[in-house]
Amino acid sequence: MTTNSIANQNSIQQAIDFSSKNSKPRNTGELGKDAFLNLLITQLRYQNPLNPVDDKEFIAQMAQFSALEQMQNMSKGFAQLQAYSLIGKIVCANVVDEASKALTVVEGTVTGVRTESGKAYVIVKGREIPVEHVTYVFDGQVDSGTAEYLNL
Repeated sequence: MTTNSIANQNSIQQAIDFSSKNSKPRNTGELGKDAFLNLLITQLRYQNPLNPVDDKEFIAQMAQFSALEQMQNMSKGFAQLQAYSLIGKIVCANVVDEASKALTVVEGTVTGVRTESGKAYVIVKGREIPVEHVTYVFDGQVDSGTAEYLNL
């Protein structure tokens, strides 16, 4: 029986090695199935035979880690979606000038959105402003003759 488990472990390791050689490396920051299998094999290889680790516990922890990672990805997606919803709206944003370190207020219509490394920027008067610096949004609707700003 010991021979079968060693043979199975070797065949799993060979499959992982083959997959690693034939797949293009992705640097997405996500824990993929190959990384999970590598961690599982490493844990099984170096565990204490007199006090083995419960595999169910390990798999549950990895599932929780994966769920947290997916929630973080969704949060980034929602932030980008929020930025795209500002196109065509009048916004007010607080921007710190890098040279003078003075706080300036930029006001104008959002003409576009740019994303870089998961961070969203709205384009106002040709300037790229991080979406988290937007303090007010005006949708262009006038209610009872008064313009209302929405505080974010």
